Amino acid sequence: MQLFDVPPGVLLDGLLVILLIATIGWCFVLNRRLGNIRAASKQMKDLVGNFSTATEQAKAGIKALRNAAEVDGAALQEVVDSARVLRDELAFLTEAGDTLANRLADSRSSKVSSRQAASAYQVQDASAFSAPEGPLSDNIDDEEADIGAALDAARAAADEGEGPDSAAEQQLLQALRKAR
Repeated sequence: MQLFDVPPGVLLDGLLVILLIATIGWCFVLNRRLGNIRAASKQMKDLVGNFSTATEQAKAGIKALRNAAEVDGAALQEVVDSARVLRDELAFLTEAGDTLANRLADSRSSKVSSRQAASAYQVQDASAFSAPEGPLSDNIDDEEADIGAALDAARAAADEGEGPDSAAEQQLLQALRKAR
């Protein structure tokens, strides 16, 4: 028997069987790949859905942050404006206090110098009745003269109708009266 003694119909049938087996094998591989693509497609849809949800949440978060920043910014601006007003008021009060202190110092120095001149004149007249001299008695006499001069200045201002301008001046006068 020879190889070529096989009827051509059997050869053709054999070739068709071989091709059919190859096609079935290829369909099996293709089916597996398509299954993988379908699974990946489902995962991709889930991933895209999660990404879309995350994007929406991020947009809502940014909007909430923007609103919070505007509200907090407005509140902070109010605090800054209030602080500026307080700073200006404090500067005004400090300046007024400095002016008042300078006026008191000028008044005291002018009254003390006139009081010292008057007491020097009285000391010359009353040299027979002088107190014991020494550093302690000089300090006490100077303090009494200063207090007396301040009280005299306050009385003179009160006589002229110029009372103390502020509560601080009134308290100072009360303290000077108590010290005398």
